[in-house]
Amino acid sequence: MYLGVRAVIAKSFARIHRTNLINWGVVPLVFDDPAAWGGIERDDRLRLPGLRAALAAGARVRVENTRTGVAFSASCILTPRERDILLPGGILAHTKAGYHVKGRDG
Repeated sequence: MYLGVRAVIAKSFARIHRTNLINWGVVPLVFDDPAAWGGIERDDRLRLPGLRAALAAGARVRVENTRTGVAFSASCILTPRERDILLPGGILAHTKAGYHVKGRDG
């Protein structure tokens, strides 16, 4: 988060790593086609046009490699709670925005 990373794309995630990314406001994306991983090289820049809209809609995310011009898709399956945490920018932003725990005032 502090390094400006907005998303992480992987073939899979361990549950705790995925949860930590969401809590920090970093989007955990999974390759729809794991073979797409082979087309990415160190220092490539990946664009994710329409990321926020895709996350809000629960749709696949388009990923574009600016070096090669190749595009592929990735998924971010979220529960409603995870979506509520991720879209504002993570658990701190979610809390600061005034979301409250059900059954508590405050």
